[in-house]
Amino acid sequence: MDEAARRRVPSQGGAFAYGGMVGRKMTPCEARPHLCDWEFPPRFPALLPDAVHVWCAALDPLPDCVRQYAELLSSDELARAARLRSMEHRRRFVVAHGVLRQILARYVEGDPLQLGFRSGPQGKPRLVGSTGDHRLSFNLSHCTEIALVAVAQARELGVDVERLRSIDRADAIAERYLCPAEQETLRATTEDAKAKLFLTYWTRKEALLKATGDGLSMPLDRLDVSGVSDALPRLLTIPDGSGVMRLLAIMDLKPAAGYAGALAVEGYGWQPACWRWKH
Repeated sequence: MDEAARRRVPSQGGAFAYGGMVGRKMTPCEARPHLCDWEFPPRFPALLPDAVHVWCAALDPLPDCVRQYAELLSSDELARAARLRSMEHRRRFVVAHGVLRQILARYVEGDPLQLGFRSGPQGKPRLVGSTGDHRLSFNLSHCTEIALVAVAQARELGVDVERLRSIDRADAIAERYLCPAEQETLRATTEDAKAKLFLTYWTRKEALLKATGDGLSMPLDRLDVSGVSDALPRLLTIPDGSGVMRLLAIMDLKPAAGYAGALAVEGYGWQPACWRWKH
């Protein structure tokens, strides 16, 4: 998810000057996440038609690495970063989108700086090739110090990640966004585990919304995403924003300690592979 920030200080070559952020001690909520045990990939991982690749990247590399990512971004991306309200948010945006470009460039065997994108009617980005939209589908989500990138061939997909944290008035919020069965399970959950369960439901619904690309035509409180795990995708048939019924499979992700994630992919019969990005 993108957060807004206050200012951007440009330097020559399009890099960022980070000023007081360099060497600044992170607060507890910003502390470097302990990434999961996802494997490092081969240099050019083969993306077969029945495969879905999910990449996990930490957003706190060394300053020189951050500047290198900034040099990969387009003027539009740099302008979006400039509108973000804090230096931390700008850094996270730059690293997440720089990593996205490098990941996609591996699959298309191109220059990450030369990749072109266009936004769909609801703002979902697509990769543009020389003859139109590329068959490669992707989705990006980032929250505090973690980014997830999902990639597939000719399958719509969505990914979401949230940092686990306390949620004020979780039961009241659940009445608006969770279905009755989910609300009942949430009410029966201990206070210590309630926030984690709420955010797990939330990431699943966000991933489904992103997979359709235009939202859902049914309210979120009528969408039941219980019974999902990280072991086996669950199939759901739901109406998209145009009312067309879509078959989507959803599964949980465990990208890092203290984070919840979810992946939603069009169709069935696909196999997930989870990779860890190395800066």
